[in-house]
Amino acid sequence: MIKSVKDNVAIGIRGCIKHPWTDNWQECLDTWAGQMISDGWRVKVHIGHPELSEDYIDLNELFLCKTTDNMGGVFMKSVYYPSKWLLEQDKYTHIFVTDSDTFVHPKRFENEILKLQKIYGELDYVGALIPITDNDIEEDFSSKRIPNPAGDEKFKHISGGSGFLISKKTASKVVNEINFKAYLQYQDFKDDWFYYDDYFLGKIVEKYSIPSIHTNAFQSTSHQKNDILGCNPPAIESDEGSFVCVQHYRAGDMKEIMKTLKLV
Repeated sequence: MIKSVKDNVAIGIRGCIKHPWTDNWQECLDTWAGQMISDGWRVKVHIGHPELSEDYIDLNELFLCKTTDNMGGVFMKSVYYPSKWLLEQDKYTHIFVTDSDTFVHPKRFENEILKLQKIYGELDYVGALIPITDNDIEEDFSSKRIPNPAGDEKFKHISGGSGFLISKKTASKVVNEINFKAYLQYQDFKDDWFYYDDYFLGKIVEKYSIPSIHTNAFQSTSHQKNDILGCNPPAIESDEGSFVCVQHYRAGDMKEIMKTLKLV
């Protein structure tokens, strides 16, 4: 259970040492991520570094992982090594990994995690479900537990863009699947699943029947880029969208968002 969000939930930002993505995660550190670090949160930018002698290492605001820093290393630096780290330390119970063009409102994020825990208990796999349409977004403050799809039902997974929250329970499944290469037995497995970390994570979650918890407070779209069919997403900084705590596709305007928000 999450007793204190700040003390139990670590935050990772998917990054790489290549322009323009370096600008993206630096923008996060200059705004919401920097604010959270100052407030005592553990926030790290996840970077691939294949020459490491260790599996991973913390270096100031970076979390370096022994994997490539190109597309082939995305799953490893975003899901596998963070999961391994989560299991090998005692303080944190969950990790939330998001994209470098996503804005996180610290206080709303904290409040949403506490609210979801009160409703659902254990939070093993949480975020913005995709694919999703306007019909799935029933009201501003809604969330729902989504059972794993069965039969001909459309496969859904949590958006890596807005970010996924996983527990140690889920992390243990990830580590075992990779360590023992069990994924090679997955139907239709392709190497490019390592590019699409959220899709691959969803397949692991599906295999172990871990329920997905969708929350409208995590938005996988924005006014910059609208990926939800028929939905006009609220902006994180607007009064109308005051419930939104995590929003994808906000690169380039994070400093302006900071000016409009009260983060405490």
